Amino acid sequence: MKKAIILLIVLGFCLGLALPAFAADEESQAAAEELYELGLFSGVGTNEDGTPDFDLDREPTRNEAVTMLVRLLGKEEEALAGTWDTPFTDVAGWAKPYVGYAYANGLTKGTGETTFGGSSTVSATQYLTFVLRAMGYVSGTDFQWNRAWELSDAIGMTDGRYNADSGSFLRGDVAIISWNALRVPLKGGSETLLEYLGLSEEAEPKAWYETDEKGNLFIRTNLNADSWNGFAILLRWKLSNGMSIYDCEYGKGFKAVYRLLSSLSWMCEMPAGTTIVRTDITFFNDSSVIDTIYKQMNERLDYEERVDQLCGYVAWQFSLDNQIRMEEKGSTIRFTSFSLEQHDNETETYTAYIDGEISPDGEYGLVFRVKSGSQLHGYSYIRRAEGYLTFTRGHYGFGESGTEGYFYLTHCTHRMEENGDIVFQCVRSNELLYKID
Repeated sequence: MKKAIILLIVLGFCLGLALPAFAADEESQAAAEELYELGLFSGVGTNEDGTPDFDLDREPTRNEAVTMLVRLLGKEEEALAGTWDTPFTDVAGWAKPYVGYAYANGLTKGTGETTFGGSSTVSATQYLTFVLRAMGYVSGTDFQWNRAWELSDAIGMTDGRYNADSGSFLRGDVAIISWNALRVPLKGGSETLLEYLGLSEEAEPKAWYETDEKGNLFIRTNLNADSWNGFAILLRWKLSNGMSIYDCEYGKGFKAVYRLLSSLSWMCEMPAGTTIVRTDITFFNDSSVIDTIYKQMNERLDYEERVDQLCGYVAWQFSLDNQIRMEEKGSTIRFTSFSLEQHDNETETYTAYIDGEISPDGEYGLVFRVKSGSQLHGYSYIRRAEGYLTFTRGHYGFGESGTEGYFYLTHCTHRMEENGDIVFQCVRSNELLYKID
């Protein structure tokens, strides 16, 4: 039911919003401010007194609707962290991560083959329909989409102000309805959307491992990040052989989430039977601490020393006892050639060419093994294409100019067993010698 609710919310918000016009007043301003504090609603600028300008008297656009939906789902960090391919040529730069995420996950379509129509406005009964579907209700069975206000009034989400004669729909109406929807019980239960998303003040802080249908692995939390300062995460994996492996992540999304991608590729180098027996996580309430965390990676500090150096920013700490073991399937990826292109924005694109089919499931990683033996991983890919994969990182992400070593590819998938333990399956390629220019 919960997965269905998430999908329906996305479908709703991505198709558009529309509600009757009510000028910005104390009610819509208060709703916008509350949503803003939760990281669900953003301003369009700053007022003279330094407060956010929510522009509540303007009609919302499809771009704004998709953005709000992604935030409401707790997927903003995932959207911002990804690089998405869409056929659309008319999406504003700031909206591309949100539209891209929604499109890639089958949650929205365009208005044409190459147009998204992001600047178009949305209407009232559509928006109410989308929100009701998000609550678990089915249009055509529980309510009629062209009279959605009848059910929204009945469950207390709206108060009779929206109907067939309602005027234009404003951002202020989006704020009011969204705020009310968070506090209405989901269909067939007592849990509210606010509680489900972990935004209730009574919600106990927690973190957990989660896999999706494509075999990707995540560490999710219900902790809320400051909408401006963002968050940072430091992880320590404790291994059955006594070793510790560290990683980190940061972002601006209101939900702290860590997507493992190819992060466990290093396990391919471990002796058979090596298992992760514990995951320690520290959540920091400011993304700027990531610079210090990066520096710590080059120092011989234990976990507690790393955290102590940033104790003023620690928001919460967790330990997960899910065991993660590897099932390596052998070297079945044939890595044929490789190219590197540097860009003016201080990033560089790595293109890996493969002989064979590229799987749509799991994640591919590009690993560089320096001749001295150390490894650096490429965690993000731009896209899969027939015969090749493209990755992007900052300049010299795998080492300074002149560094010599070996590139190889990994394909990582994960599955969670009934007891919560995780099986990590890794396929790796042959190695190609390369010298970074």
